[in-house]
Amino acid sequence: MVSDWYINFLSRNEGGWNPDPNEPGGAANRGVTAMTWGNLAPQLFGIPGNMQTLAAMTDRQWIDIVRWHWKTATNNGKVNSSVIQEYLTELLWWFGNVKAAQQAAKDLGYTIDVDGVNGNKTTAVLNEIGYKGRTGELLDRIYANQTATFRSWGGYGQYGQGWENRSKELYQYLKKKATYHFSISGKVINITYYYLFA
Repeated sequence: MVSDWYINFLSRNEGGWNPDPNEPGGAANRGVTAMTWGNLAPQLFGIPGNMQTLAAMTDRQWIDIVRWHWKTATNNGKVNSSVIQEYLTELLWWFGNVKAAQQAAKDLGYTIDVDGVNGNKTTAVLNEIGYKGRTGELLDRIYANQTATFRSWGGYGQYGQGWENRSKELYQYLKKKATYHFSISGKVINITYYYLFA
Protein backbone atom coordinates (compact mmCIF):
# COMPACT_ATOMS: atom_id res chain seq x y z
CA MET A 1 0.00 0.00 0.00
CA VAL A 2 1.14 3.54 -0.65
CA SER A 3 3.04 4.88 2.35
CA ASP A 4 1.87 7.63 4.68
CA TRP A 5 5.15 9.41 3.94
CA TYR A 6 4.37 9.60 0.23
CA ILE A 7 0.78 10.74 0.82
CA ASN A 8 2.07 13.52 3.07
CA PHE A 9 4.79 14.41 0.57
CA LEU A 10 2.24 14.66 -2.21
CA SER A 11 -0.16 16.69 -0.08
CA ARG A 12 2.60 19.18 0.79
CA ASN A 13 3.58 19.61 -2.85
CA GLU A 14 0.16 19.89 -4.43
CA GLY A 15 -1.82 23.10 -4.04
CA GLY A 16 -5.55 23.58 -4.23
CA TRP A 17 -7.63 24.58 -7.22
CA ASN A 18 -5.48 25.72 -10.16
CA PRO A 19 -7.22 26.60 -13.43
CA ASP A 20 -3.94 27.67 -15.13
CA PRO A 21 -3.85 26.16 -18.65
CA ASN A 22 -0.03 26.48 -18.72
CA GLU A 23 0.27 23.69 -16.19
CA PRO A 24 0.72 20.25 -17.81
CA GLY A 25 -2.75 18.72 -17.90
CA GLY A 26 -4.49 22.10 -17.60
CA ALA A 27 -6.86 22.82 -14.71
CA ALA A 28 -6.22 20.73 -11.60
CA ASN A 29 -7.20 20.35 -7.96
CA ARG A 30 -4.42 19.16 -5.62
CA GLY A 31 -2.58 17.79 -8.62
CA VAL A 32 -5.53 15.86 -10.02
CA THR A 33 -5.98 17.12 -13.56
CA ALA A 34 -9.32 17.60 -15.27
CA MET A 35 -8.47 14.73 -17.60
CA THR A 36 -7.60 12.35 -14.76
CA TRP A 37 -10.70 13.37 -12.83
CA GLY A 38 -12.87 12.93 -15.91
CA ASN A 39 -11.67 9.33 -16.18
CA LEU A 40 -11.61 8.37 -12.51
CA ALA A 41 -14.55 10.18 -10.90
CA PRO A 42 -17.21 8.01 -12.63
CA GLN A 43 -15.11 4.86 -12.14
CA LEU A 44 -14.20 5.32 -8.47
CA PHE A 45 -17.01 7.46 -7.09
CA GLY A 46 -19.93 7.09 -9.52
CA ILE A 47 -20.16 10.85 -10.11
CA PRO A 48 -19.70 13.02 -13.20
CA GLY A 49 -16.07 13.90 -13.86
CA ASN A 50 -16.69 17.56 -14.61
CA MET A 51 -15.10 20.82 -13.44
CA GLN A 52 -17.71 21.34 -10.72
CA THR A 53 -17.08 17.98 -9.04
CA LEU A 54 -13.32 18.39 -9.47
CA ALA A 55 -13.39 21.74 -7.67
CA ALA A 56 -15.40 20.08 -4.85
CA MET A 57 -13.16 16.99 -4.56
CA THR A 58 -12.97 15.78 -0.95
CA ASP A 59 -9.88 14.68 1.00
CA ARG A 60 -11.16 11.11 0.97
CA GLN A 61 -11.57 11.17 -2.82
CA TRP A 62 -8.09 12.62 -3.23
CA ILE A 63 -6.52 9.86 -1.13
CA ASP A 64 -8.45 7.22 -3.07
CA ILE A 65 -7.03 8.67 -6.30
CA VAL A 66 -3.50 8.57 -4.87
CA ARG A 67 -4.07 4.93 -3.96
CA TRP A 68 -5.38 4.20 -7.46
CA HIS A 69 -2.14 5.61 -8.85
CA TRP A 70 -0.09 3.39 -6.52
CA LYS A 71 -2.09 0.30 -7.47
CA THR A 72 -1.79 1.00 -11.19
CA ALA A 73 1.87 2.06 -11.12
CA THR A 74 3.01 -0.96 -9.08
CA ASN A 75 0.98 -3.58 -10.96
CA ASN A 76 -1.25 -4.16 -7.93
CA GLY A 77 1.75 -4.21 -5.60
CA LYS A 78 3.66 -6.86 -7.57
CA VAL A 79 6.73 -4.61 -7.68
CA ASN A 80 8.58 -5.84 -4.61
CA SER A 81 10.67 -2.83 -3.59
CA SER A 82 8.79 -0.13 -1.68
CA VAL A 83 11.42 2.35 -2.92
CA ILE A 84 10.64 1.59 -6.56
CA GLN A 85 6.90 1.51 -5.78
CA GLU A 86 6.96 5.10 -4.52
CA TYR A 87 8.95 6.36 -7.49
CA LEU A 88 6.58 4.61 -9.92
CA THR A 89 3.60 6.20 -8.18
CA GLU A 90 5.17 9.64 -8.52
CA LEU A 91 5.89 9.05 -12.22
CA LEU A 92 2.33 7.98 -12.92
CA TRP A 93 1.04 11.00 -10.99
CA TRP A 94 3.19 13.39 -13.02
CA PHE A 95 3.20 11.86 -16.48
CA GLY A 96 0.33 9.37 -16.68
CA ASN A 97 2.88 6.58 -17.29
CA VAL A 98 6.07 5.06 -15.90
CA LYS A 99 8.14 5.42 -19.06
CA ALA A 100 10.95 7.19 -17.19
CA ALA A 101 11.42 4.00 -15.13
CA GLN A 102 11.15 1.75 -18.17
CA GLN A 103 13.75 3.87 -19.97
CA ALA A 104 15.94 3.80 -16.86
CA ALA A 105 15.84 0.00 -16.92
CA LYS A 106 16.82 0.05 -20.59
CA ASP A 107 19.68 2.43 -19.72
CA LEU A 108 20.91 -0.28 -17.33
CA GLY A 109 20.91 -2.83 -20.14
CA TYR A 110 17.52 -4.48 -19.65
CA THR A 111 14.98 -5.17 -22.37
CA ILE A 112 11.39 -4.17 -21.67
CA ASP A 113 8.53 -4.80 -24.08
CA VAL A 114 5.59 -2.43 -24.06
CA ASP A 115 3.03 -3.97 -21.71
CA GLY A 116 0.70 -1.20 -20.60
CA VAL A 117 1.48 1.19 -17.75
CA ASN A 118 3.35 -1.50 -15.81
CA GLY A 119 2.55 -5.02 -16.87
CA ASN A 120 4.11 -8.28 -15.75
CA LYS A 121 7.13 -7.93 -18.06
CA THR A 122 8.05 -4.49 -16.71
CA THR A 123 7.42 -5.69 -13.17
CA ALA A 124 9.70 -8.70 -13.65
CA VAL A 125 12.54 -6.48 -14.88
CA LEU A 126 12.13 -4.01 -12.01
CA ASN A 127 12.11 -6.86 -9.49
CA GLU A 128 15.27 -8.32 -11.05
CA ILE A 129 16.98 -4.93 -10.76
CA GLY A 130 16.04 -4.81 -7.09
CA TYR A 131 17.11 -8.40 -6.48
CA LYS A 132 20.52 -7.70 -8.02
CA GLY A 133 21.04 -4.71 -5.76
CA ARG A 134 20.82 -2.09 -8.51
CA THR A 135 17.94 -0.05 -7.07
CA GLY A 136 20.21 2.95 -6.48
CA GLU A 137 21.33 2.93 -10.11
CA LEU A 138 17.71 2.75 -11.24
CA LEU A 139 16.79 5.75 -9.08
CA ASP A 140 19.67 7.76 -10.56
CA ARG A 141 18.48 7.09 -14.10
CA ILE A 142 14.81 7.77 -13.30
CA TYR A 143 15.73 11.10 -11.72
CA ALA A 144 17.78 12.08 -14.77
CA ASN A 145 14.99 11.08 -17.16
CA GLN A 146 12.36 12.91 -15.11
CA THR A 147 14.46 16.09 -15.01
CA ALA A 148 14.99 15.98 -18.77
CA THR A 149 11.24 15.67 -19.32
CA PHE A 150 10.50 18.66 -17.09
CA ARG A 151 12.94 20.78 -19.06
CA SER A 152 11.16 19.95 -22.29
CA TRP A 153 7.77 21.22 -21.06
CA GLY A 154 6.36 24.57 -22.12
CA GLY A 155 5.68 25.79 -18.58
CA TYR A 156 9.24 25.12 -17.40
CA GLY A 157 10.25 28.76 -17.29
CA GLN A 158 7.46 29.56 -14.84
CA TYR A 159 7.16 26.35 -12.84
CA GLY A 160 10.37 24.43 -13.54
CA GLN A 161 12.24 25.26 -10.35
CA GLY A 162 9.34 24.06 -8.24
CA TRP A 163 9.05 20.86 -10.25
CA GLU A 164 12.74 20.14 -9.85
CA ASN A 165 12.76 20.94 -6.12
CA ARG A 166 9.95 18.45 -5.56
CA SER A 167 11.62 15.83 -7.72
CA LYS A 168 14.94 16.27 -5.92
CA GLU A 169 13.31 15.93 -2.49
CA LEU A 170 11.71 12.60 -3.40
CA TYR A 171 14.85 11.34 -5.12
CA GLN A 172 17.06 12.14 -2.13
CA TYR A 173 14.59 10.55 0.30
CA LEU A 174 14.37 7.36 -1.76
CA LYS A 175 18.14 7.20 -2.27
CA LYS A 176 18.59 7.39 1.50
CA LYS A 177 15.92 4.75 2.00
CA ALA A 178 17.63 2.59 -0.61
CA THR A 179 20.76 2.31 1.52
CA TYR A 180 20.30 -0.08 4.40
CA HIS A 181 22.64 0.46 7.32
CA PHE A 182 23.34 -2.25 9.82
CA SER A 183 26.13 -3.27 12.13
CA ILE A 184 28.03 -6.53 12.28
CA SER A 185 30.71 -6.92 14.97
CA GLY A 186 30.76 -3.18 15.49
CA LYS A 187 31.34 -2.38 11.81
CA VAL A 188 28.78 -0.37 9.85
CA ILE A 189 28.13 -1.88 6.46
CA ASN A 190 26.12 -0.19 3.72
CA ILE A 191 24.21 -2.39 1.33
CA THR A 192 21.80 -1.49 -1.42
CA TYR A 193 18.20 -1.82 -0.29
CA TYR A 194 16.30 -4.30 -2.45
CA TYR A 195 13.05 -6.12 -2.29
CA LEU A 196 13.91 -8.44 0.59
CA PHE A 197 13.93 -5.35 2.80
CA ALA A 198 10.75 -3.84 1.36
